[in-house]
Amino acid sequence: MSLSSVADWPDAVRRNCASSVVRTQVVSLRAGNVRLRHQGLGPFHLSYAGDRPVILFLLNAIREPGAQTICPRGTFKLLTPGEVFAIDIPGALEMLAVAYDDLPLELDVSRLAGNAKEGIDQGASAIARELRRTLLREGNGATGYLQSLAHSLLVRVLQVLGSGPRARSRASITTHSLRRVAEHIDSRLGERIAVADLAEIAGVSRAHFSRAFLAASGDTPHRFILARRLAWVRGQLDDGAENLAQLAARAGFSSHAHMSTAFRQAFGVSPREHRRATAVLPLAQGPFKMAELTRS
Repeated sequence: MSLSSVADWPDAVRRNCASSVVRTQVVSLRAGNVRLRHQGLGPFHLSYAGDRPVILFLLNAIREPGAQTICPRGTFKLLTPGEVFAIDIPGALEMLAVAYDDLPLELDVSRLAGNAKEGIDQGASAIARELRRTLLREGNGATGYLQSLAHSLLVRVLQVLGSGPRARSRASITTHSLRRVAEHIDSRLGERIAVADLAEIAGVSRAHFSRAFLAASGDTPHRFILARRLAWVRGQLDDGAENLAQLAARAGFSSHAHMSTAFRQAFGVSPREHRRATAVLPLAQGPFKMAELTRS
C-alpha cells in the first residue's frame, strides 16, 4: 500500500489509531534554497497544492490496529507543482519533509508529470536518515551540509523514479511472510536472531533473503531487527521503565552502553534523556502541517 492510498483509511481505523497519539515534536530549518521539517511521532496532516517540489520520507511504518504493516518505513513520495494531494493520519508517524526552491534545470521534476512518484530505495533511505540525524543533532550549525544532503536526496529520488518499474525479483517476500518474520523477531528480541531462521520463515533461500527482505521492508534484516529492539525500548521507557540495564538485556543488546549508543543514534537522545523528556513534555499542540514548507 502507498502513502496515497493510506489517505483512504476507514473512519474506524482512524478512531483506533487516534487513541494512541500522545505528543508531537517538530523541528524546522531553512538551509539555502531548501526547507526542512522533521516531525517526531504524532498525527500527520497535509494539504498540498504548492508551487515547489516536496519530498515526504516516512521514518516509521504505518500499521493498522493489529500491527499489520500497510506502508513500510523508508517509503518516500515526491510532490510536484500543480499536483493536489491531501492526507490526514491520526496515528503516530515520524516524517521528514524537504521542500525545494529555485531548482537548477538538471533537477527539473516536471518530466515526471503523470508518473508514479512513490518508492522505496536504500540509497534514498541512507540520505534521508543522515538528513534527520544532522537536522536534529547539528541544526543551524550545518546548513551547508543539510542543503547538500537535500539536493542529493532529490537527485537520488529522481533517478529512482525516472528508471521506471524495476524487474520483480525471482525471490520475493509477501506481506503475509513479512508479518510472520516481524512477529518472530518481536517474540525473540532478547535472543540472538539468525538470518537463516528468518529466511526459512519467509520461505526464501538464505542466499536471496537479504535482498528480498530489503525490497519488501525498506530495511536490511540487521537494521530492521535493531529498529524493532529500539522501538520496544522506547515503548518501555514511555511506560515508566526504570532499570536500563535490564531493558538492554531484555531487548537483546550486549550491554547498557550498546543500547544507549544505538538509541542516541536512532532518536538523537539517550534513553535516560528520553525518559526525562517524556515525563515533562506537554500534550501535542496539534497535527503536523506543511504550510510553512509551501509558504513564500
